[in-house]
Amino acid sequence: SAWRELLPVRALAVPPRHDPHGMIAFAQLCSRNGQHTLAFEALRHAEPRAAASWGDAPDMQPDVWLAYTVAMWESGEGGARDDALSRLRGYLRERGGPLGPADPRSATERCLAASGWVHLGEWTLASAAPAAGEASLLEHFRRAAELDPASCAAWHNLAMVHFDHVRCTCWRSEDELGEHHRHHPDPGATDTEERVVAALECLFRCISLRPSSSPTGHTQQDILTLLTLAFEHGETEGAAAALSRGLADTPAETWLAVVPQVIARLGSESERVRTFVLSLLSTLAERHPQGLVYPLTVAAT
Repeated sequence: SAWRELLPVRALAVPPRHDPHGMIAFAQLCSRNGQHTLAFEALRHAEPRAAASWGDAPDMQPDVWLAYTVAMWESGEGGARDDALSRLRGYLRERGGPLGPADPRSATERCLAASGWVHLGEWTLASAAPAAGEASLLEHFRRAAELDPASCAAWHNLAMVHFDHVRCTCWRSEDELGEHHRHHPDPGATDTEERVVAALECLFRCISLRPSSSPTGHTQQDILTLLTLAFEHGETEGAAAALSRGLADTPAETWLAVVPQVIARLGSESERVRTFVLSLLSTLAERHPQGLVYPLTVAAT
């Protein structure tokens, strides 16, 4: 293909081993377009030992090695995904440990390990493996957030694990709960509130880290998920406090795209939800009044 012909020409100007980031970006482009063989070829040019397991060549370029492992997963050929999972687990056993008081890893190495934990969580979930239990997923994404607090992917995935738990818990019908639970406090209510608070905190963290113009499309979904939790569970004390803290730390322009959804909750039966809505709208009115004119006009008609 044309891309394959470009590789040797580019290598004349910039040797692949001297530009691993460029080769990783090129390999990702190839993978997205289904050119998996070319992606592997590009990464092997950057690091000839990329196909080896981590224990066989621990001094290789870790970013290229990890990119090769991701390319294996994305190729989905034969047992490539199982091999990718095995490779990644081996790498994380050695390089993905928790932070210590005098951690020997550089910031770059910690970020790579965090990326590995995110991939492991996502792949475990996608493969529906026996290890895809909630506790395992929480551990993977918490470790990623610990190693790289600026990782949007770690906070997003951690929030979604909490959100899915809350959603599944609240979707149980009264018939499933049984007569006893209808007349006695649910012992799981406290756990649900804690998970709501955890999900809100992770979502606020992710939204504040990710630019509103992010091409991934996650930002808008994160905001809508956060509003869903706020409107459905914002009446609890813990959730209300988390919403208040998060709103104070989040740029006002974050909410401009969801003004109609917020206005629609002005009549909420929950006083705490109404307080959150009024506080959010007041912030927008102070900093971006033009963003409220049309939605309020429509709501008033």
